[in-house]
Amino acid sequence: MNFVTALFGWLIRLVLVAAALVLIVGLVAVATLALVASLVWSLITGRPHPVRVVWQRMHQARQGVWQGATRYGAGRSPGRAPPGDVVDAEVREIPEHKGPPSQG
Repeated sequence: MNFVTALFGWLIRLVLVAAALVLIVGLVAVATLALVASLVWSLITGRPHPVRVVWQRMHQARQGVWQGATRYGAGRSPGRAPPGDVVDAEVREIPEHKGPPSQG
């Protein structure tokens, strides 16, 4: 009886592993077909492939970060004033409020 239980346990494990492999292979096949379909569609429409567009934007962003770091120095962003410049602020008085507003 113990042998039959162990055999069924191994059989169930084998079936579950086979099902997982079928699922993984199916997902990879669907992803590959979607990629090929989008590539064919981009060739038909004449537009660049979305993966290529994302890759180019990432590359441009990386180049921009590198150029910004070398142009403005480390730790400074292009929108900030250089450390030697003084930026004036407009001063205005805020009247004091003496109590809660009266209702009604």
